[in-house]
Amino acid sequence: MLATMKHKARHIHTKERSGRVTVTFHGWVWWGGVVELSLIEGHLDSNEYINILETFLLPSVRAYGIPEPHPIYLVQDRSPIHTSRAVRAWFAAHTEIILFDWPTKGCDMNPIEYLWAVMKQEWALEAKTKQAVNRKVREVWEGLR
Repeated sequence: MLATMKHKARHIHTKERSGRVTVTFHGWVWWGGVVELSLIEGHLDSNEYINILETFLLPSVRAYGIPEPHPIYLVQDRSPIHTSRAVRAWFAAHTEIILFDWPTKGCDMNPIEYLWAVMKQEWALEAKTKQAVNRKVREVWEGLR
């Protein structure tokens, strides 16, 4: 029976696509302005976030003006990735990083959220592919330096 049903139009479900392109970045800002931006390939999970903290964020924060042994004050939202057991353990082992206790719905208090909104306005209509989004986001980011 399934063999006879597979090509009949009433048994085919079509799905409309929005045409929206999604690209994930990690960026950080400080009182001196925008600093680093990194494209995240694939799916962001706790392990990838820890990798970003170790290889991207921590070294660049130290290089841009918060030398050791000064503490680093970090704002992040309450994404499940940011609050996972593995990430909490990583922060517990890195006592030089002080996390702000951020409200659950506190995205309007996070300066980088305003920056993302400005950037989206700049490129939303122009960028239709991942490569175009990546290029435009970097162009806008560099223009903010």
